[in-house]
Amino acid sequence: MEKILYKCMVKATDKEKEDPKRSKNWVTSRRGFLKIYNTYMKVGDWKFEFDKIDTIIVHKLKGFPLSAIVLDFEYNEKKYQIGLNPWTNPVPYLHNKAIIKEGKLKSSKFAFIIRLVSFSYLGYLLAHYIF
Repeated sequence: MEKILYKCMVKATDKEKEDPKRSKNWVTSRRGFLKIYNTYMKVGDWKFEFDKIDTIIVHKLKGFPLSAIVLDFEYNEKKYQIGLNPWTNPVPYLHNKAIIKEGKLKSSKFAFIIRLVSFSYLGYLLAHYIF
């Protein structure tokens, strides 16, 4: 059995086709551990061999209220994104395939509507119980 070089909790999706953003695809994403070994990495039953990955884009995204790191790559002609917590650092274990990009975390229309409804309801509750 190979030794695990790096392990952390993640969310992963194969539904996003563009750059990482807040969207409904992350609500239903796969949760589990990212385990990085010498020749491959795994998330649940998904296994990605480093030999078959050209480049892994590491998006370091700033956002409110939380920041995130997203590994973005293609494997067997399918795009995958793996979302990590901002304090993790898997880059040294990605076999020099990582390209780091910094940016802002974007939102989809779905995420905007959910936030608008949530804050509106919170405002209603505060007004109802305070006044």
